[in-house]
Amino acid sequence: MTNSAQNFVTYFNSKVFPEAQSVEKSRKKALVICTVIAVFAAVLSALMTIPAVPSKIKDISELINPIIIFAISFCCISFTFSFFIRKIYGLSAKKRLLPLLLNFWGSFEYIPPENVFTAIYNSLKNKTGLKGIFDELTQNKHSKISLNPGLMLRLIRFENIDYDDKIAGKYNDTDIEVNEIATYYVDMDKDGRKTKRYTFKGVAFSAALNKNFKGVTAISNTHIDKSDFNRIPKHQQLNSMRLSDVLKLGKQIADAAQNEDKANELKEKLEQDSQKDGIRRRDILDVKDVLLEDPEFKKRFHVCSTDQIEARYILTTAFMNRFLKIASKFNYKLKAIFAENNVYIFIENRRKNWFEIPFFKSAVDINNYNEFLNDFTKLLAITDELKLNQNIGM
Repeated sequence: MTNSAQNFVTYFNSKVFPEAQSVEKSRKKALVICTVIAVFAAVLSALMTIPAVPSKIKDISELINPIIIFAISFCCISFTFSFFIRKIYGLSAKKRLLPLLLNFWGSFEYIPPENVFTAIYNSLKNKTGLKGIFDELTQNKHSKISLNPGLMLRLIRFENIDYDDKIAGKYNDTDIEVNEIATYYVDMDKDGRKTKRYTFKGVAFSAALNKNFKGVTAISNTHIDKSDFNRIPKHQQLNSMRLSDVLKLGKQIADAAQNEDKANELKEKLEQDSQKDGIRRRDILDVKDVLLEDPEFKKRFHVCSTDQIEARYILTTAFMNRFLKIASKFNYKLKAIFAENNVYIFIENRRKNWFEIPFFKSAVDINNYNEFLNDFTKLLAITDELKLNQNIGM
């Protein structure tokens, strides 16, 4: 066991364990509630099934329909309510435990997703009722470094973004943010059926650098379509906005309908927002491939930039070696973009649900946090390995 691991065990026992004991009591209560729900669902499903059972059973096949009715009704009742209980518990556990776990490395904040479960949880906790739910849904929880859809479009094609957990804070004098996201577009077939087509699932790691880039340099484990650099972000598309943004925009539109000056002001603001974080239509970026000398890096990644000199400043031999080392930890499923004073690194893993507190495992057992600890230490290693807190030389 390394010194770092020994230090974490000591930290966990002194700082996390007392709160974990309280969370464990909540988990056991939630398990009891789920068990009661399952029993209730079984009884109710049985009562619903009785009318479908023949009075005289001549063949076992006559029980197929009653069994199907029982199974469907049991699953619908049990899974629906249990899912809600698990969601509320999971959110509560993360809000109570993740900040304590994260503060082992620095000053971090856990920001839950803006959804109905978060709103209901906070409303129940604070006893604020329906007004509290609405206030939660409209609260702006954006942190200092925010995901930039305009930049993301240059690496990942999408129409909409689903936001999940977010962690933001400072590590080794570097402001960082980790967002769990999924990007997708919606396909519609000839019969009008809609299907989500995911283009990315994973985490977006953002870090504020001590360098303000004039151009945009992109690194990808897949081919980069340079025409995407001149795409205009669809900021006015409601589906690509956070729920809080949609509700606020709806209120602004309603207010503007009553006042012509407000309507003109809102129209001007929307036009400005359509250019924000992206490029104006009259600006055409000159994007070119960056020729690399490192054969291993060329084999793994495609690089292009709007500024060849700046790209070579970033892609030093030392940096490429360090980037390859980081990429190997994530099976080389990485994309990165350097712009303004930020670096965005997208780590894809479509099967993984990041930063979860297990429901069927004890909250007081330190071993049950191993997956979270491994994931977060690998993410922090990006800052250390790439030396993101340094001024020059990356």
